[in-house]
This record gives sequence, C-alpha cells and structure tokens, in this order.
Amino acid sequence: MKGYLMSIEVTAGWAVSAYSGVALMVCVRLLYAASRKYDWADWQFNRDQILNKVMLRVFLWPFFLVAPRQLINPAFDFKPGEFCGADGAELARKRTGFMDNPPPCGSTISVTGMHGWTNIKGEFLFPASAAHEFALKKWREDRKLPGLRGAIWWLGLRNDDLGEKTPVPEILLNFDRIVHDMIDAGVGQARCPECNRIYAVTEIVSETSNTGSQACCSTVWKFLKCPENHDLMSYEYMRLYFKRPEAAPASEEKGTKPSLIAKFLQG
Repeated sequence: MKGYLMSIEVTAGWAVSAYSGVALMVCVRLLYAASRKYDWADWQFNRDQILNKVMLRVFLWPFFLVAPRQLINPAFDFKPGEFCGADGAELARKRTGFMDNPPPCGSTISVTGMHGWTNIKGEFLFPASAAHEFALKKWREDRKLPGLRGAIWWLGLRNDDLGEKTPVPEILLNFDRIVHDMIDAGVGQARCPECNRIYAVTEIVSETSNTGSQACCSTVWKFLKCPENHDLMSYEYMRLYFKRPEAAPASEEKGTKPSLIAKFLQG
C-alpha cells in the first residue's frame, strides 16, 4: 500500500512538472506571437485583453490541444479598447502619422462634416491665424481637453502664401469647440449648400431647442441657419441636470394623520 501511494506521488509530480513545462513553453510561444502581431499602439490600449487571452491559453493548454493552432499561431480576437468613442490604438497610429507627416495648412481653413458631436451640413471658413489664437485661448482655459495641442501645432505650421482653403484634419479632437468660440465671436464665413452662397457668420441665425428630458437631465441643442432658414450646423449646446423630486411621505399621500412617532420627531 505504501509503495502504491509513493508511485502515485511520483506520477503526480511528473504530471505537474510536465504540465508546468508545457505551460512555460506555451507562454513563451504566445508572448512571442503577440509581440510579432501587435504594435506599440495595441499594447498601450489593449494590453489587458491581449494578456488575458495569453494566460487563458497558458493555464488551459490541455483543452486547446483539440485546436493546436490556438497555441501555435493564435488569432487573439478581441474588442479594441475605446478612447473618445473610437479605437484608441488606431487613433494613436493616425495621430503619430499626423505628427510625422502633417497635412498642409493655408491661410484659410475649411470645416465640414461631423466633428465630435457637431454636425456641419454646410461649410465654414475661418482665417487660420484667428483659429490659432482661439485654440491658444481654449487651451489656456482647459489644458486637459484632448486635441488642442495638436490643433495649436498644426495651425502654427500654416503657410499664409497658400491661398487655397485647407480642410481641418479629422484626427484633431475637439476642434469643434474652437469653431463654436469663433462663431460666437462673429469670426468667419459660412457657405450654404442650398443657397450656394457665402454668408458672414454675423448673418447666421442661431436657435436653441430642448430636444427632450431624461430622468436626470435635459439637453439643449443649438441650430445655426442661413438667412434663408437652411440648416448649417447643429450641436449640443448645454445639458441641464436636476434633482428628482422626493417622494412624499406615505401619510401625506394617503391623507392620513401622521403617526405619534412623526409628531414626536417634529416636536
């Protein structure tokens, strides 16, 4: 009996050693495969998901023997991490490419399409020099707002001799905040695609509308229209938060008299 138990212990020891040895080899192989497949941006934004996939295969490698490819050349499918509503890794790659090879910036910049939560149906034109000043002002007000440094850097590279209008790169986050400030200050022009005319920003009609209330807040949107009442821009102007009304005591709801304890607490 004693010899039988010793043989079991020896067998278990060999099994644990074999399991640990294979797990170590699997770990090295998977980390090598992950390092070859993913770049610095993936490791920065999706590191936890990548390591979770690796460790799952390391500890459960016997179950993956039915699909050995998952141990040799795994797919590592996962949902990319999100940053500001986008794939953070892809956004970081685009930002690096933008910094390495910035697009040209002329004396006039053009803003169209969707920027953040701002939907621009027309085209807004601004002097690049004025946009640079407003970007610096916005950065002094809120230095933690993403994208402002990139906007300041890009606008600072402008070539005033370049007469053609240059579009604002989509990679510049929160550039719509700068656009709002310039419009409020009466700077720039707007082209209406319906009228096919260019209006000064001071001619634009501004309207606000409450698009509805939720349980804890109410959203107010601002709509900018040309003098002919065509939509040019819409964006979330403000969000009002409010407290939910407190429920009335049960005694007041039913119209009954307060209890003796309530009278005592009220004095």
